[in-house]
Amino acid sequence: YDMLGVILVSVGNADEAIKFQQRSVELDPLQIRNNCNLGWTYYGARQYDKSIEQARRTLELPGAPLWDHIWIAMSYNLQGKFEEAYSTLENIKSKAENWSPWMAELAYMYGASGRRDEAQKVIDRMLEIASERYVNEFFIAIAYTGLKDIDRTFEWLEKGFERRNFRIGSMKMDPKFDFLRDDPRYSDLLDRMGLDS
Repeated sequence: YDMLGVILVSVGNADEAIKFQQRSVELDPLQIRNNCNLGWTYYGARQYDKSIEQARRTLELPGAPLWDHIWIAMSYNLQGKFEEAYSTLENIKSKAENWSPWMAELAYMYGASGRRDEAQKVIDRMLEIASERYVNEFFIAIAYTGLKDIDRTFEWLEKGFERRNFRIGSMKMDPKFDFLRDDPRYSDLLDRMGLDS
C-alpha cells in the first residue's frame, strides 16, 4: 500500500497519488518509507513547497534516509532556487559524494543555473565511476537534463530501458524531462514502457 502513491504519480495520476500516500502516512506516521515516499509524490505532482516541507518532517524521524535531502534539493532546483539547492547538497556531501542521485542533482543544478563546465565535470565523474561499477542510467540521464542535452539524455534513458531499469518509468512525471516531450523519441519510449504519453 505504501508504494501505491509512488506508482500512481509515476504514471501521471498525481491527485490519486497524493491521496493514497497521505493515507499511508496517516496509517503509519512513523514509518520512514511512507513519509519519504510522500515527499517524492509531492515532487512528482509539482507541489515543490509541500515536497520540501514533507522531506523536512521526515528528516526529523530517526533513521531518515539521504533521499529526503535529495527531494529538497530537487524541489529547490525546479523552483530556480539554486543557492538553496546547492546548500542542501553540500550539507550531505561527506555522506553522498559518490552517490549517483546526489551527483545527478548537483550536475542538474550546475547545468540549469548556467554553470555548464561544472556540470560537465560532475557528469565526467559519473561516467568515470560507471566505467568501474554500475551506475544507474536514470541518474546519468538526469545529469544531462540540466544541460538540456537531448541526445545524451535519450541515450541514457534508452540504456536504462534496455536493462529494464524500473526508474526510467519516472521520466513521465519528472519535470526535468519536460523539454523532451516534443521529441518523437519521448512518446516512443513511453509507448514501449506501456505508458501513455
